[in-house]
Amino acid sequence: MWLFKKKKSIPKNIIIHKTISDITTLKSTLLKEQSTNNFLFITNSILANNSILIFGLSIKDVQTSYDYTFILTTDGTVYVVSHLLKPQNLKDEFWKGINFKKDCVDYFKFTKNDPIESISAKWGNNYAFITKKGEVYLSYKDKKYCGKLDQNLFENKKIIKVASGVDHILFLTSGSCVYSLGTTFNGKLGHGRNINYKSAFDYIFGKCNLDNILQNNNTKIIDIGASYNTSFFLTDNGQVFSCGDHTYGADAQPLNFNLIPNEFQLVENCKFVKEMIIGYFFGSFKTLDDKYQIFGLNNFNQFSNNFPTDKIYGPTDFNLQNSEIKQEDIYQLECGGYGTIIVTKNCKVYSTGAHSCLFLKKEDSNYQMIEHSDVFSKFIKDVKRFKVRCSVHSVVYFTVTKKEIVDIFNFKNVWKIVDCDFIFN
Repeated sequence: MWLFKKKKSIPKNIIIHKTISDITTLKSTLLKEQSTNNFLFITNSILANNSILIFGLSIKDVQTSYDYTFILTTDGTVYVVSHLLKPQNLKDEFWKGINFKKDCVDYFKFTKNDPIESISAKWGNNYAFITKKGEVYLSYKDKKYCGKLDQNLFENKKIIKVASGVDHILFLTSGSCVYSLGTTFNGKLGHGRNINYKSAFDYIFGKCNLDNILQNNNTKIIDIGASYNTSFFLTDNGQVFSCGDHTYGADAQPLNFNLIPNEFQLVENCKFVKEMIIGYFFGSFKTLDDKYQIFGLNNFNQFSNNFPTDKIYGPTDFNLQNSEIKQEDIYQLECGGYGTIIVTKNCKVYSTGAHSCLFLKKEDSNYQMIEHSDVFSKFIKDVKRFKVRCSVHSVVYFTVTKKEIVDIFNFKNVWKIVDCDFIFN
């Protein structure tokens, strides 16, 4: 049994408020509990007027999906918050030990010698945990891949990151290998142009074909991402590669792009990228100079009406000409299901696009400050600890316990002195 089957209830130091229905209640509760330091606020269309506010967790990361929000703490515990009005107790290998009968919150806990290191959950109902030792635990549509995955699938390489799409999943190893699992529809698996599949809707697992990208150089893959039907990866030289659905510009490629199905291809017209933020059918790239480039579907003004077209092909500079927000003021740009959220460096929160969550307007055509922005900005002293995650139905605001290292590339105080080669007999 790989999951800790709990015999006790949620620890007493964790305080849960499940009836946050207005700004006044949110503000008063935050002020009342502020001595607990960290907070997490979940608002979801299914929860209606009963948003959830949690205190007392030492938070490392949060991922939110259709039906659940997963909260990873610094000791490797994962708390699960159900968005369902009647939480279901699922019975596959991934969910053993979880019980939602008495509450909407429960938790996973691994052994101390192999705690949970990272989580992946955003689109669909695919969830993955990675432990410190690189073990992968998966909840997936194909039951053959539920529970603990056999390391032989990855040629015994350590998995360092997982990215979940709607029906496909990417796995990144420490040796810059990428594996993918899912249906072959839209050619999003990246297994290679010469691979022939029996059906576009069979579940296939395989190693991505990256030979032409990584051969004869020292390029390393440092990040992966997945949207509805598209796959991405980022290299240490700031290049992004994508494969899959070209509709709506969801792969960040130009309009008249020569698409090769099932093959990762370099995203053209990209600046040096240091972070990928992937939404449902759209996304953005954060560049080395802390600016943003955007791409994909804009039919609900996901990036505001500053961009008149409903499809943005190719990475386009994120210039907000008719907004009070300036690029240099943005600390975080989060891409969700049909909208985006911006957190500024002075901790103001703005949203645009289609949202159905409490406190957010159902549809904005331009970035508007959300009505609870002032509540957060008064409560939060360090914007670097404040994060936002959003999916199709939910938005989560939270503070992390320790400062996250967001910038993968940090060259501001690094100088190249000399190239050295060492030869050992």
